[in-house]
Amino acid sequence: MSAVAAVLRFRGEPVRDGEIENLIEGMQARGPDGITTWRDGSIALAHGMLHGTPESLGEQQPLVAADGRYRMIWDGRLDNRDELRHDLELHRVIPRNETDPELVLQTYLLHGETTPKRLLGDFAFAVWDSVEKRLFCVRDQVGARPLYYVLTDDLFAMASEDEVLLALPGVSNKPNEERIAYALVPGFDCFDWQQSWLEDVRILMPATALTVTATRRVRRISYAPLWPEYVLSFSSFAECEEAFLDVFGAATRARMRVNGNVAALVSGGMDSAGICAMVRRKLDELPGKRFRTYSAISDDPESSVETQSILTLTKSLADDAHYVSVPSFTGMVNLDDLLNIAWSRPHPVDNSILLPAAMCLAASRRGDRVLLHGASGDVAMDSPLYYLRYVYGDCGLRAMWRECRLSAKNHTYLHGHSPFSILAHNLYRWGLPVGLRTLLSRAKQRLSTSATSSDAINTEFADRLNVERRMDQARLRARRAEALGPIADQLNALQPIGVVRGLEGFDRVAGRYGVELRDPWSDVRVLRFFVALPLRYKIRAGWTKALARDAFESDCSEAVVRRHDKEHLGWHFNVAAWNGAQAFDARNASVGYRVPGDDRLNRFLDTAESELHSSDANPLYRVLDAWLQHLEKHSSAAAIAMAK
Repeated sequence: MSAVAAVLRFRGEPVRDGEIENLIEGMQARGPDGITTWRDGSIALAHGMLHGTPESLGEQQPLVAADGRYRMIWDGRLDNRDELRHDLELHRVIPRNETDPELVLQTYLLHGETTPKRLLGDFAFAVWDSVEKRLFCVRDQVGARPLYYVLTDDLFAMASEDEVLLALPGVSNKPNEERIAYALVPGFDCFDWQQSWLEDVRILMPATALTVTATRRVRRISYAPLWPEYVLSFSSFAECEEAFLDVFGAATRARMRVNGNVAALVSGGMDSAGICAMVRRKLDELPGKRFRTYSAISDDPESSVETQSILTLTKSLADDAHYVSVPSFTGMVNLDDLLNIAWSRPHPVDNSILLPAAMCLAASRRGDRVLLHGASGDVAMDSPLYYLRYVYGDCGLRAMWRECRLSAKNHTYLHGHSPFSILAHNLYRWGLPVGLRTLLSRAKQRLSTSATSSDAINTEFADRLNVERRMDQARLRARRAEALGPIADQLNALQPIGVVRGLEGFDRVAGRYGVELRDPWSDVRVLRFFVALPLRYKIRAGWTKALARDAFESDCSEAVVRRHDKEHLGWHFNVAAWNGAQAFDARNASVGYRVPGDDRLNRFLDTAESELHSSDANPLYRVLDAWLQHLEKHSSAAAIAMAK
């Protein structure tokens, strides 16, 4: 992870003093190893370096082509270096060095705008063509590296973080109201995910390139869809398992290309277990490297299944294990650290993932710049909740009933339900047409006193955003995707909100501490493998994530691999942060987020919810209120900086 930024002014107007500098300096934590800028008339580029790979020690950015025509800024890790190098050799091109951006730039000089299709890895980059006066911006296939941008009448600007763009003239600090509704109304994720949390800032979506010229011509290019060309087929479960291990092993090994030791954020679930097991298998390929882990465990380990799983994993697979115990917050992170994480820079997403933020802080203190994690495991290995239809189609009625009984025993989300209720829900799901199920669901929601949007937000706000209608349409789209089969159903979970929503906040909180997060489960090869994988390999004998459980059973204890609960200790971090908010305000009066009579959030809430807000009874409201005030302070500080 590094920081990139660019400003392109239109009509030949030169970039103003301080514009590019304010952008990149606002992301200094992301690029702790040095900031560089370049400016030429109406274009300016900037880069903040984080040395995450051995080759990055030789990077000099912005990178300039030999003829001086092209300049590139790169935030990323390239995973198919040998393939690109071979292609360059075929064209008799000799890279000037072995850095990732040099290989990408030389590939761009050969293949132009088709270059992104040839790249494998996590990346966001931009190339300036000084002859065509064109800026070419790209984001990787799954959105592992962020890229935000603004487009006004006067300029185009992009950056690795959204809020730094508030420093530019003409960019409003007004929040995006649809994201406010997303935070307040459960299930309201039916909006344009190109919209960021800020009204004027857009998100460049995964697998997308954007070209912008000095004459304000804008063109968007999509590439590399996840829809598979064919469905995978194997002669046995053993053959499927071997293929999975090859794909996941390559994804994990690519993310182990680090400066220093290999480190990971480890919970007690199957996603973390798979990463730990694969790192252990691959570590011999990296002589001298050690495997470090960072985890949250309970003060009372005997009462916590999650803690017991973590201790089992780390003691058997890690070389150095670091812990913070909760709720006492003893160990590598204390309560003061947590309050600073939560309230020095509040955000509706970030404050819901305080545990990974705390792990990044701890890793940074110990000199680890890269952490592996498994946030995307759930969507990568996603399987339909109502899957018995496919079992019946493959194996018949007896096998379906057997699977029904086993899912009641083993399934993560169906465990504890009776086999008859599971069967009934499956028959309802598949026996009734989508349109009829939608009408019945809508009627049920109308009769409910707790499921409507007006319970949380005021009527005017809900009507203005058409919340009810849009949620109905989103449910209908989801049901239609489900009815089309498991491939369409999983892609609906993945794009655009699945991986992006999971990685968006993780990258931001890691960036505060100069740490780069890497997720093997979000590797495009892994995602494509599971999307094309027949359902019988994903879920078996009632077990979700069946393929990973079988593949790593020899590496991990049965207690880890055969867990079907969802215990997680992250809630301790949220509760402690909420309870300590007032104390943090008292100690940091200049940063306090509570203003008497403040109505920043009340204008979105109905009367009853506004009363809860005023009494701080709902922690979510406090987070949103703090974030809204943070935006005002951030924008004011940016205006002062620009004036100087």
